[in-house]
Amino acid sequence: MTNCSNFPKYRSNGISMKFGDHNYSWCENNPSQRKYLLESNYCDEAIEIYVWENDRTYTSVEDFKNYLRNKHDEGTCPLCGKPLMIKRNHADNSNVFLGCSGWPDCKFTKKA
Repeated sequence: MTNCSNFPKYRSNGISMKFGDHNYSWCENNPSQRKYLLESNYCDEAIEIYVWENDRTYTSVEDFKNYLRNKHDEGTCPLCGKPLMIKRNHADNSNVFLGCSGWPDCKFTKKA
């Protein structure tokens, strides 16, 4: 059985959902996608949901939806206007910072 967190790291700003051993879905972790996941029944049949920003795997859809309800937006990038996201340094997972969701086109970061 494959864990969702084994998805390629270039998807580090997203949410992956596992529906079966070979059936996955991925979306960006932005306000419009979070709203869609909350208001639709799209993820209701997921057996595992992985969120890169908090490095957490949810096996309960209700726990995941509670995460979505409690998620606060981190503001917008002063350079390009796209949403800022909580990110982790790949070399040191304990190093958390805010980065532009427009990366790699926009390189804006700031300390969280």
